[in-house]
Amino acid sequence: MPHYTYKFIDTDETVTVYQPMSDDALTEMAHPKSGKIMDVKKIFSAPTIKGKANVPATESHVNNPTRSSLWNSAQQS
Repeated sequence: MPHYTYKFIDTDETVTVYQPMSDDALTEMAHPKSGKIMDVKKIFSAPTIKGKANVPATESHVNNPTRSSLWNSAQQS
């Protein structure tokens, strides 16, 4: 089940909530410490893709200076 981050408007605290994608976004919820019902807003962020390395576009995968010159010359063939 996906998780979403919500921010309490009055306190700027954030909380993670697991809920089905078919559910509407929450507009209020109980504060985890006080139990008081407070207004919240959904915080949007980029999704995390597990197993994919974050490699800058400028880094070459073919000619890697940490590899031997023999490896690099074989990759350019």
